[in-house]
Amino acid sequence: MAHTYPLQAESPVAHVRLHPVAMPLVEMLVTSFGSEARQDSLRAAVLVELELANGVTGWGECVASWAPRYSYETIETALHILRDFFVPVVLGQHDLGKLSAF
Repeated sequence: MAHTYPLQAESPVAHVRLHPVAMPLVEMLVTSFGSEARQDSLRAAVLVELELANGVTGWGECVASWAPRYSYETIETALHILRDFFVPVVLGQHDLGKLSAF
């Protein structure tokens, strides 16, 4: 059974920082489309740092590919959605559970 957690905070969201990273893989990802050593030797991700006004900080991640191969999501589209849609919606919010868009 899935657990639900309250998404309410005593303090509003004050800052959201996006940290694009590229992490080396232990093994190269190979799919039916093949593999490109240049792109697949590193895994792209965006670490999301969410800080409340009272200083409490939480972290999350968004993983995407470098190019739209077997999925349309790329690191650039992930940054676009986070920066231009997610961040403006959550800033100043106390109850993230009420946000139906995300």
